Amino acid sequence: MPKRIEINTLQLTHILEDVEKGLLKIPRFQREVVWDLNDSVKLLDSVYRGFPIGCFVIWQTSEKLSDVRSIGNLSLPEPPANQLPSYVLDGQQRVTSVFACAKEVEVRHKNRKTPVKYVAWFDLDLKEFTNDKPANGVTFAQLIANNYDKYRDHLSEAHKEVFSEARRRLTEEYKFAGVTVLGCEIEEACEIFERINNSGKKLTIFDLLVAKAYAVDFDLRESWRKVAKELAVFSGINPILPMQALSLLTVKLDPDRTGSSSGKEKFGCHKRHLLKIPPEDIKVCWKELQDSIRLAIDFLRTRIGVPTLKLVPYEAPIALLTLFFMLNKRNGPTELQAEHLAQYFWASCTTARYAGSPESTMEEDALAIREIAAGKSVSWSWAKGITAEEILDARYDRRDARVQTILCLLASKKPLSFKSCTEIPVATQFSEFNATELHHVFPRGWLKKADKAFLAREHSLANICLAPSREQRHEIGFKPPGEYLAMFKATNPRLGDCLKNHFMDGEIEPLLMSNSFESFLEHRAEALARALNAKAGVTT
Repeated sequence: MPKRIEINTLQLTHILEDVEKGLLKIPRFQREVVWDLNDSVKLLDSVYRGFPIGCFVIWQTSEKLSDVRSIGNLSLPEPPANQLPSYVLDGQQRVTSVFACAKEVEVRHKNRKTPVKYVAWFDLDLKEFTNDKPANGVTFAQLIANNYDKYRDHLSEAHKEVFSEARRRLTEEYKFAGVTVLGCEIEEACEIFERINNSGKKLTIFDLLVAKAYAVDFDLRESWRKVAKELAVFSGINPILPMQALSLLTVKLDPDRTGSSSGKEKFGCHKRHLLKIPPEDIKVCWKELQDSIRLAIDFLRTRIGVPTLKLVPYEAPIALLTLFFMLNKRNGPTELQAEHLAQYFWASCTTARYAGSPESTMEEDALAIREIAAGKSVSWSWAKGITAEEILDARYDRRDARVQTILCLLASKKPLSFKSCTEIPVATQFSEFNATELHHVFPRGWLKKADKAFLAREHSLANICLAPSREQRHEIGFKPPGEYLAMFKATNPRLGDCLKNHFMDGEIEPLLMSNSFESFLEHRAEALARALNAKAGVTT
């Protein structure tokens, strides 16, 4: 817990001076560093009127954190060599917004093409702050300037009085409530930030690691941003995954606390373990780590056949695959290793291995990943298969891991268009994998006409395939598969290959052509279950 907490008051001019000198820093806990101009002007107006604007919480520490290097187009300096900075834990955006208006900086916001110049006007007639330049007004920067006489002396006597009153209220009368926290660790400081932050933003583990990594002059957030940009359709993965891989490589668990009887060293990836990673290790291992996550994603795409992150049921296997490539010195796997890794991925999906809090399970599975990296054979005692009945009864719901798993299976076959027999670009063709973007083998219009009872299983996963319904909607309409497939076959002699890539060949094809809906569903569900269990190495 903190060694000491001091309650104090702060003046506007002192806050601005400390920011300008590099003595008061803004840690990089928030993406939007500055409020928009409208909110910033309202803040200044509240100060002018003496309204409370909340408490500032300042952390005094000898630790060095990742901090905001600039506000808008204005760079912020490092503190003097013989002085340590303090960090704003609560009140970050209030400080930066006031500073932006005081220096009239240009700030870029992600939803605007051009930067916004932060000029806050004070209306000398209405006696209020405003965004727009009034007929008689001065800027906030002019009100608090050291050479304020330059802007006041040409005004009328009445306006001079208003100017002086406004300056006095801002720079002398208004006292900001302040709490200074001394002598606590970064984890405690960040917990304080989470609990009191008015915006409700909860810090992630990655935010804490970013802050800690700055102690060795390593910008983890920017380094990850560059890697994520290269990952294309996998760019949205959680940045904590490579950190979990590093933790599973380096942070050993106490065998007395884990109760492990295997005699094998066990490594951790819970939050408390990640925070034990020395900042120097993050910096030194980053090249290896970024290469390994690229290899893990490449393995997912090429060997397992998952074309996009949107289809992955659980992200935890990405951390474990990254761990493998780090253990394997960034070398590609042997065929046996690749087979074990692929089985691990599919088995973890069919078993819902990482539902809920996955860290303890990841720690167990990391032991097997180490065995694979050592060239040993492994088996997954926890793996269980999926049944045809489960697939038959499953409805399209992206929150259901089974649905994601089956969509992964369908995508792994590189499905072909019924019309052109060209490969369907699944990664880009389906923007969000909504039900309307997927092709129902038996369309609703036909099901409703044939037997309304069929509609109960319209959205069964056995009736879904990864073919763009929008592309073929006008040609298929309400036609049953026997009719529209015959139409496509007239111009696509390789239709049989297309059906095979959708798990609809062999004994299933005649059921399609004869429009036998219920029999088709049962047989295709069985085909999907067999294929999925084979990939997971599970016998049912």
